[in-house]
Amino acid sequence: MRTKGDRRGAGTADAVVVIGCGGGAGASVLVTGLAGAADRRGLRVVALDLDAYAGGLDVVFGIERADGVRWAQVAGSLGALDGAALYDALPAAGPAVLSYGREGTAAPAQVVAEAVTALAGCCDLLLIDAPRDIDPQDLPADAVPVLVAHGSVRGTAAVGVAVERLRSAGRDPVVVLRDASDRLAEELSDAVEVQVVAQMGSERRVRSDLARGERPGAQGDLAKVCDELLERLLAQRSEAAA
Repeated sequence: MRTKGDRRGAGTADAVVVIGCGGGAGASVLVTGLAGAADRRGLRVVALDLDAYAGGLDVVFGIERADGVRWAQVAGSLGALDGAALYDALPAAGPAVLSYGREGTAAPAQVVAEAVTALAGCCDLLLIDAPRDIDPQDLPADAVPVLVAHGSVRGTAAVGVAVERLRSAGRDPVVVLRDASDRLAEELSDAVEVQVVAQMGSERRVRSDLARGERPGAQGDLAKVCDELLERLLAQRSEAAA
């Protein structure tokens, strides 16, 4: 768990929403990799699990046995949420994580919105692992949507559907492709008029980390991809805010 001594300077967090286009696309793994990249930069980061039926983001981070608050406790709390107190209570092994457990019960939308707002006020970066069917209107207004998809016919088709859905809600997503050729990435970018900001491969180290219950992306190719991607996303956010 975090303590008050772990806090870095308070501010208003940047937010990145990661959405998988198809099962097993690697959205949660990308969230862990980006969280590690943010932690290496000295940013105070929280990974938020918004999929109540995916088994828990804390499992992917390898901290499912760690003490700390999950969504069930947040949903059962009374009164206004204190962002700093919530942050301090989250389980963490580096990045802090607000995860669902294994109960399969979604927190009320109002509670989720309040928690996101509270944590945004005391952190540098929120990384939101969102389900495919999330209502774009439920996302933080200034969050950057990142779509993750396999470099396959079905994966790229799913990107097209997701891009159209997000754009109809006034969002401008970017795409990360998994196991895709440069040619496919270029064709997708041209066909859907979307920016492919990174490509990642299926890495044996990641599978080994997950099997051992360790957070993937601490090193190896995924770490490199996420370091570069986070740099790019934060630079885009700074340019947009200027």
